[in-house]
Amino acid sequence: MLTQSLHAELETFGGPEAWQAAGTLPLVLQGYSRAILTDRADVAGSVGFTPWITLALADRFPVTATLPDDTGDSPPRILLLDHGAPAGQAGVLRRALSDLDMRLRLITPESDHAAMGAGLVADLHLHLGYGPGRSVTGLSPFDSLLSGAYTLVLPAQGLGAGPDLRALCAARSYGDLAPGLSELEARTRTMLARLHAIRSAGARHNPERARFAAQNAAARAEALRRFDAVLETPAAHQVAA
Repeated sequence: MLTQSLHAELETFGGPEAWQAAGTLPLVLQGYSRAILTDRADVAGSVGFTPWITLALADRFPVTATLPDDTGDSPPRILLLDHGAPAGQAGVLRRALSDLDMRLRLITPESDHAAMGAGLVADLHLHLGYGPGRSVTGLSPFDSLLSGAYTLVLPAQGLGAGPDLRALCAARSYGDLAPGLSELEARTRTMLARLHAIRSAGARHNPERARFAAQNAAARAEALRRFDAVLETPAAHQVAA
């Protein structure tokens, strides 16, 4: 089970020079029945090894995003997740939102997600540059939506969001796709205003999140079933998607 490409995984075992001995790499790889990748973008960095090992893709494993408490008067938190957006785009958005009463944290492909802990806790997730086949930074939009986080996505130019993400956003009032950076900023302000209004009303739980809780639980269960199906399928019947 790999959380990065097979090429990158092999380099963690001593670097490229560790595999220069003739025949070493094929012998090692042939000792495994298959390599299961959990990110579609990592398949491209692994296909060169298919003569020696079967690849399988088990993407969209549902990662739970921790949300802040609904109660209290603390400023809403924003998580800005850069999945490979054009250089400077995240900084432009961050400056455009600097007048708001909120806390914002930027997550880039270079961030150490495992060490962030509470830094990944946020009310609103903004995904920049996400698209089918793009590597996930921290959390995917699917993780955000199924966890109940208010979610806005600016898809990668030329890729679009893809039908699955469009359908998921269309079915939830707290998720949306933005056609451009200025519209993403406008919709961010609207969502933050809704969060402020809900907290000001003194509700113990966010009613918008509660409305979709059962639907999200069912979608997460289905995602886990798809993941388990890949694990249970014999290697001889699998190829990377």
